[in-house]
Amino acid sequence: MLRPLVQKLTASKNKRLVRVVAVVAGISLLSVAGISGYAVAQNQARSSLVEANEQARVSLQQFETTSTALDENIKSAQATLDASNGKTSDEVSRKALASEIQKARTWLQAAIRDSRMLATSVDQSDVTQDLLFWPPAVNESAAQISQAAATLNTGATAVRKQLATRVADVAKAQALWQAEQDRLAAEAAAEAARAQAERLSKPKQISSESSLSPTGGATAPSAPPPPDVPAPVEEGFDIDGYLGGLLTSGSYSVQYETGMCSGYYVCGITFVGGGGNPIIQLDDDPAVLEIYSTDAGKYVLVHEAAHVRQFWFYGTVALMISESEKFVDYPGKDAVEYMADCATIWKIGYALGGTSYPYTSSCTPEQYAEGSRIW
Repeated sequence: MLRPLVQKLTASKNKRLVRVVAVVAGISLLSVAGISGYAVAQNQARSSLVEANEQARVSLQQFETTSTALDENIKSAQATLDASNGKTSDEVSRKALASEIQKARTWLQAAIRDSRMLATSVDQSDVTQDLLFWPPAVNESAAQISQAAATLNTGATAVRKQLATRVADVAKAQALWQAEQDRLAAEAAAEAARAQAERLSKPKQISSESSLSPTGGATAPSAPPPPDVPAPVEEGFDIDGYLGGLLTSGSYSVQYETGMCSGYYVCGITFVGGGGNPIIQLDDDPAVLEIYSTDAGKYVLVHEAAHVRQFWFYGTVALMISESEKFVDYPGKDAVEYMADCATIWKIGYALGGTSYPYTSSCTPEQYAEGSRIW
């Protein structure tokens, strides 16, 4: 270990002085030649120390760059390790990277300690190099400083290279894992498409016509077709909660009938009048439940909620029909559907018009104004 220079040189000097005093006690005259040779040795030792210090300063300056770069490599490797948790084909590469990160940290900590000791020795020798020290001790210290300077940055390249290799191994394991996830997702998408195609090919479980009459009945089913590009599913979507946010001023119920949407991409139907509270009926097939969280599914939910709001606002089915007829060209129950669309577009901000008669893609300002009143 590199000891501070003053301590080392002072100790060495004291030891030498004991021997020198013992010799000098028996000598009355020191030769001029001896003094001259000692001075030359001191100058040579001092020059070696100056050269060693310059070498050390260069090495210390280089270490600032080396240590900073390695510290960034370690942080990046740790980020890769953290991000890859649960996302690799196996844990072998991650364990190897974790081990390599620890080795790199240990090496860097030791190197930082060595650099501080080297800097201290250089600073001390700058102050004391003009003092008359025993030349062999000065030479020994200069040699130690040179050795410490030469080896300070040794090994950093290998540490960084090994770290990069382990990071690359984790990246490969992640790529394999992602490829498997993509394969599974593709299989799931293909299965979902097959199941959807099968469902759409079946006879419709609910009539495409409304049974609404002035005394009550079922509205026409909301049933948009599949989009050209599969819509993203909203994870954790709460159908009842979503409807509850639209229907806050009266009593209604939501019922589910498995398979109701056979023949449809997604669907909904509302029963109003008949002496009871409005009922919104949906399909609880898992494939359909997911679709209710998409734009098409939300449109269906808002459209059915609009029917409930129509009934609450106008008070009777007869008034739902007669008031709606004032704003559209369609008569009777078709007018109710059209106005439910206008109310839906106004509420949700987009349309699914043109998907099934009498759906519409836009409404007049007067129709929007009337539709907005029910909310």
